[in-house]
Amino acid sequence: MSHNIDVLNQGGFLGSEKLFFQTSVQNLAQNSDNQLILTETYKLPITIVFWDISGFSRLARTLYEIDQEQIVLEFLEKYYNIARQIITKNYGVWDKAIGDGIMSWFGSFDNRQGKVESADEGALDAINAAIELRNSFKSMKEELKNEWLGRPSLQENQSRIRVKKRIGVEISQSIRENNRINKLAQNKASLFDFDLKCGINTGPARVCLIYNQLTAVGNNVNIASRLQEFAKKDQIVISCATERKIRDKHFMLRKIDIDSKNPLKSFEDILCCYEII
Repeated sequence: MSHNIDVLNQGGFLGSEKLFFQTSVQNLAQNSDNQLILTETYKLPITIVFWDISGFSRLARTLYEIDQEQIVLEFLEKYYNIARQIITKNYGVWDKAIGDGIMSWFGSFDNRQGKVESADEGALDAINAAIELRNSFKSMKEELKNEWLGRPSLQENQSRIRVKKRIGVEISQSIRENNRINKLAQNKASLFDFDLKCGINTGPARVCLIYNQLTAVGNNVNIASRLQEFAKKDQIVISCATERKIRDKHFMLRKIDIDSKNPLKSFEDILCCYEII
């Protein structure tokens, strides 16, 4: 069972919604034919958040090539754990992880000791979670960088690659590989040019169980995803709909005009968004 379902055990959904989803999950757990199951859906006013690590694939590929991919796995494990703690603390739902990306959503839950969240509170929780995760990510990144730069030279990995390439590989190729590793060893710091970027949108979305995944779908989910793609490194970008929900909460905002030459894919009518400074 996908671990995002655990919101049900925390009294997260309201009234009939909670009962419906609990019943659905029980029926789902008893189903053994592995067929796709699509339940009824509930249209809820929520705030959807997407995170993605820009530039991380380059680091992952480099470390994989020198048999150091365990470093990437350990970092992702820590990143996911911290992200989920932050999402949960701010009354959000962990929807899914997609590679080094995360989707979550906030709002329409009774997580405040009997107090029902409004759409405004869901937006506020989403912003707070995004800011907290951005700060935590910077610390995690710095820890990884310091740990890696403190390691011995990458020269020690040459012997491993030589063993891998011993059979059927020409000497010239081994020389090129060794030269690449030497260059990499001299430019360790450049490996850590990666950042967390975030897109947030608020609006009605369909919340449902699809197979064993509690998820949200719809145009407002897609807008949040496009805003995450639009964001540059280290940015938290929010839609105008989300900005209206939190404009009186004293966040520092910067309006961003979306260039018609570089529009949001499938949402060319969206002409601006906001960055949380």
